[in-house]
Amino acid sequence: MFDFPDNINNIDEVPEKYRNLYTENSDDQGGFQLDENLSQMASRASDLQDRIDQLNARESELVIENTAIAALGSVGGNPALLMPFLKNSLQVATGDDGQKTVHVRPDMTGAAGFKPEDGRDSATDLVRYLRTHPDFSAAFTGGQKSGGGMSPAAAGGTTLTLRSTEQSSINAKLEEIAAGKVTVTP
Repeated sequence: MFDFPDNINNIDEVPEKYRNLYTENSDDQGGFQLDENLSQMASRASDLQDRIDQLNARESELVIENTAIAALGSVGGNPALLMPFLKNSLQVATGDDGQKTVHVRPDMTGAAGFKPEDGRDSATDLVRYLRTHPDFSAAFTGGQKSGGGMSPAAAGGTTLTLRSTEQSSINAKLEEIAAGKVTVTP
């Protein structure tokens, strides 16, 4: 594709079908100049392409982040601890249909011992593997179990009580509520 430079010395360098877009310079330097309106449009088009590239990169970051959060949520992973590793380990691929999918980066396979088998290279596959890895298992709820299984509330420990109007606190303590460690009152 022809790049349409603003100034050109020899009109023969321009494909014949585009030569009418250039006018001979009226100054002493000679050469030919691209029509001013076209030059401005080309500059705008270049700026727009740069912006599109930035937006596509940001979209890829968000797709990776959303996919990683969903994968972590499915197995109880701690996003604050694992997101930096996951963001660095994943990449977005765009299929022929335009759909974006997230996969483990090829140069990251083998990181923490992860080796995709039979095409299992999704964020969920990596997160499930990390849950079993000794260096990462502590970043998952239930990753290190100990004790006899008795509920702390049943053992006579203190129970936290929340009011039903404290929705953000309830949301933050859902697991403890389900485990009987926190109670909710009207």
